Amino acid sequence: MKDKKTIKREILDRFREIDAGNGDELSTEWLEDVYLKQLRRPERKLYHVAVKELAAMGIIAKRPVDDLRLRLTLKGEKLLDAGASHRTGPSRDADAPLFGFTGTDG
Repeated sequence: MKDKKTIKREILDRFREIDAGNGDELSTEWLEDVYLKQLRRPERKLYHVAVKELAAMGIIAKRPVDDLRLRLTLKGEKLLDAGASHRTGPSRDADAPLFGFTGTDG
């Protein structure tokens, strides 16, 4: 089962995969038809918590009642850029997660 940290990482990795910048949104079709469909019921509950926490951190913005309209903020863009710049070079492990959350985000 995926934990909240993994779900946060997967959301941010998707923004990275689509080369998102400030103000870009994840496709609601991808979120609804691909990502959420592969989550089990307890993981879907964690998804909503993860989205709220990412929004509270200022990394993404969402509509107050819509966890399917996720927009990357400038802070989120800088986080993605910082993560990419720290991962360059020959020693980069392509399968290693781009983001690591610490503290109470588990």
